Amino acid sequence: MKKIKMFDLTIILPCYNEEENIDILFSNFYKLKNKLDNICILFFNNGSSDNTLKRIIENINKYQFKNFKYASIEKNNGYGYGLKIALKETESKFIGISHADLQIPIKETIDIANKYLNSNTENLFMGKRKGRDAIDNLFTRGMLIFVNLLTKNKFLDINAQPKFINNIIEYNFSNFPDDFNFDLHLLLKTKNLNKKIEYFEIEFLRRTAGKSKGGGSILGKFKLTYSTLKYLIKKNIND
Repeated sequence: MKKIKMFDLTIILPCYNEEENIDILFSNFYKLKNKLDNICILFFNNGSSDNTLKRIIENINKYQFKNFKYASIEKNNGYGYGLKIALKETESKFIGISHADLQIPIKETIDIANKYLNSNTENLFMGKRKGRDAIDNLFTRGMLIFVNLLTKNKFLDINAQPKFINNIIEYNFSNFPDDFNFDLHLLLKTKNLNKKIEYFEIEFLRRTAGKSKGGGSILGKFKLTYSTLKYLIKKNIND
């Protein structure tokens, strides 16, 4: 596809094996099309092995909405890898990242996007999850304690979406991790660039279809925690 140039902001939605959510995802964004004047929604098929790509193309053809774009890769090489490929598809000045699992309220995502466009800021805007269950909160708080101690930061959330940044050249995404540590690396890079992080509370919804790709299960939470600590230790050694 041609690079996205006509929009001030592009929101990238990595879609990996989310065939059950694609129709609702498109419908929910389309219902708010009047708030998408200068915003492109890039539905990025991140190497899905189900019918995600088919569903995306069907909806692109159904809605024929100029603010809806899509791109795709054949093989999944990780969440971060997919984002790095998707970022090459746009030349928008501002970039947003969210998820396709319908756990991030779309209205709030678009509202934060428009606040970002109107803010004239160099800071990073991101969600801060609320309404999560006790186990999710326990793992998140534990992770934050380790991360903040090891990095000497005061992050309030790490993997929450959406996230919005500008001046993507400064970030040099080619050096970012290929896995879910992309999110943490983005926050650390933001701090290294002397930018601030502004948080916006969002209601974190329950997943109603499909399977979590990160820390949805207890085992997944332990794997994500281990991966994060491994990344931080390696980063501290290299730094």
